[in-house]
Amino acid sequence: MKEIATVYRTSDLSIFKTLNGNREVRDRRKQKLMESIDKYGYITNPIIVNERYEVIDGQGRLAACKELGTPIDYIIVPNIGIKECQVFNMYGETWKVRDFIECYAQRGSKDYERILELSEIGFGIRTYMFANGLYGGTGITENTIREGRAVSSAETFTKAKAALEYLKTVKPYTDQVEGRKTDFESAVLFAYKDDNCDNNRLTECIMKYYNAIGNIISIKSALDELSKAYNRNLKGKHRVYLKEDYERMRYEK
Repeated sequence: MKEIATVYRTSDLSIFKTLNGNREVRDRRKQKLMESIDKYGYITNPIIVNERYEVIDGQGRLAACKELGTPIDYIIVPNIGIKECQVFNMYGETWKVRDFIECYAQRGSKDYERILELSEIGFGIRTYMFANGLYGGTGITENTIREGRAVSSAETFTKAKAALEYLKTVKPYTDQVEGRKTDFESAVLFAYKDDNCDNNRLTECIMKYYNAIGNIISIKSALDELSKAYNRNLKGKHRVYLKEDYERMRYEK
């Protein structure tokens, strides 16, 4: 049998360094690992570091061992860095989408710095990426975010942020709507952008009629329900048909 790597063990955990762009270890994950060590004993899965002792895989295990004062096993793989760190976690459960956003932002991507700021407004990934896409940003899937291909220009970011801040003002009401909340949030973002929609009336209708909005099963049903609320007691040219406007926008793209 061929030996492909040497596993080392050390009690001096100060030798290990954080790789620039690697995700932060969240307290909840560290606590779970500490509980596992307490219950089952020493972690046998070695961490992976490069020749500079930057941790490529195993930051959580390292943090837990530091907290407990236990030694750790490690493998040195020379000439690897953040790209390999991302590959380790690209399609696994270890890194979440936000971890990739933080990673690219930390490494100086202006697009990802803007996307990170959008994510901190207080909505899920589908909602803030929908806002980003409405104003010309690209990379609205989880895979393109992971692969570093998401785009949010300064102009896109400014408009998307304003839309999300608006959505935040009506969130206490949109949260009460039954069904797929993300689809309803996306419908409100689209209505906010739609030139045919008066945003003062939009706000008034959401606050007044949110409890009359039917169960949301898709973005199209959300657009229909929001149109019904908006059009109450309106006649003629002032009425809106958000689903038709949405389909027209998608066709024009």
